[in-house]
Amino acid sequence: MEDRKIFEDRFKVEKIDPDNKTPFRNVSRIHMVSEYKLNMEVDINTQIYPIALKESFLIRVSNCDNVPNLYTPEDSNKPSEKDNFDYVTYGVVFDII
Repeated sequence: MEDRKIFEDRFKVEKIDPDNKTPFRNVSRIHMVSEYKLNMEVDINTQIYPIALKESFLIRVSNCDNVPNLYTPEDSNKPSEKDNFDYVTYGVVFDII
């Protein structure tokens, strides 16, 4: 399996929905700070993956070009790099400051 990792660091949750705006139903905007003082905001479905303040996570950003983001029943029996993580989502990096 090729390694598509772009970035990986451990982050601690500092704020949940800091602007009191919920981007989507069942989703919270999570503001985190890494061990190296990097800031990240991520939208997470907290109904299926609950988040608590001060909780710590290993976050990996990978290049997923040409990787299908839909599972078929046949895929569930195949090993995948996603098997190593508790929560996997697809999205776009909107801003790097």
